[in-house]
Formats: sequence, structure tokens, C-alpha cells
Amino acid sequence: MQRRPDHKGPRATLRSPTSTRYPPSGQSIRVGAHGRSGGGSDRAALSLEAGHAVAVIEGDHGTACFHPDNADARAAIACQVALQRRAGGDALVGRRLYPLLSEAGFEAVRVAPIPVYVDASRLALVEGFIRRTFTAMVDGVEGWAIAAGLAEPARFAAGVAALHRTAEPDGTFCCTFFKASASTPFPENASDWPERRRHAGRFARPGQPITVLSPDWL
Repeated sequence: MQRRPDHKGPRATLRSPTSTRYPPSGQSIRVGAHGRSGGGSDRAALSLEAGHAVAVIEGDHGTACFHPDNADARAAIACQVALQRRAGGDALVGRRLYPLLSEAGFEAVRVAPIPVYVDASRLALVEGFIRRTFTAMVDGVEGWAIAAGLAEPARFAAGVAALHRTAEPDGTFCCTFFKASASTPFPENASDWPERRRHAGRFARPGQPITVLSPDWL
């Protein structure tokens, strides 16, 4: 997946045509990349039959920690989180994957943390993650943060500079993603499931993971 500082990322609406229990009351669960706080329309839609497995990987900007630590950098990150919340998103969604999937009707939900740690011994991640992904994302909301009254220009610029500072030889950066796996429930009457399973090419096989979002640095 190619990343750009203003990339919104894929979104998916997951629906089950065979189960009345998932999603509850005809609702749907939306998952996708954090992207910029402006949001965006759905780019893809998936229909999952009962018994299929799903994998979801989401980040959590609140888990970012770095050296040298810097209050301006943390304030700039908080601006991005606040802007995304105002736009209806959640930059802290990683920590909520278990309740989100459980409440949507998925079964056998399991979540594991995936820390992305970067120091000078991992030069590809220094450039690809610290500079071009995380810092670029924060830097990209500067205009919105200032217009919304969330930050002063000088302090926001200092925060972005401090994030770039963590990419120096004596700097470190760590942010945690969360990987969830789950499956869609079978309907009460699943006697015709083997017949539906034979429709090759329409759906994945039962138990075959479907990766909805997987950043290429993991």
C-alpha cells in the first residue's frame, strides 16, 4: 500500500447477507486507515458470508512515545486526534477493536498489540515511518489545527520539528498498532451453507482470513 501524507486509506463496510445476528439491527461496522481528518467516502464494500474470518489492523496515536520527549510534539499529536474526533473519526481506535467487533456481532474476537519501534539501526523505518508517515500525518493538519484554535503556529511548528528530531541518530520512536481477528457467526439454519460455499470466486472460504487493512511496515 503506497502511503502519502494526505492519503485517506481504504474504507470498507462489512455486511453479512446470511446472518440476522450480524450486524445487529442492520447496522454495519466501518474500518479503515486513519488518514487525514477530513474523512472520505467508502472506496470498497465487502460482503461476508457466515463463518468467515476477518483481520483488522488499526493504529492508536495515543500510544506514541519517543525520545527526546517533547511537550510541543505531544500537543501537536493531540491536535490531530482532536481534529479527527471532530470529523467523526477516532485516532485512538486501536484500543477499541475488541468492543467494536464484539458489539457488531463478530465472534471469537482476539486482539494483540503490534508495536512499531524505530531507532537508528532501522534506517528504512526512520525514513518510512517517523518522517514520511507519522510526522507527515501530524504536519498535514497544521492549517486545520491553527484555524480551529487548537494550536499557535509557532508551537505547532516546534512540535513537528521535535517529531523530526526523533529521527536523528540518538532518537527513538514507538507507536502501537492493534491486530484483531474474528469470525462472522453462522445463522441458526445453516443447512444450505455447503451449497453457498461452492459459489467459487464470490466469497472467501470459511476460516480464510480477509485482511481489511494491513500497513506495509508491519
